[in-house]
Amino acid sequence: MNSVISTENLVMRFRNCDALAGVDLEIPAGCVFALLGENGAGKRR
Repeated sequence: MNSVISTENLVMRFRNCDALAGVDLEIPAGCVFALLGENGAGKRR
């Protein structure tokens, strides 16, 4: 499978808080994918 986005063991810390810990993500080519959340939630990084 060809992946457009792939990550393993992703960690995101925000203001001394673990927002994400150990996230694995794989988005295959041709798939529609969106990140949803409140403004200022760190989606742009």
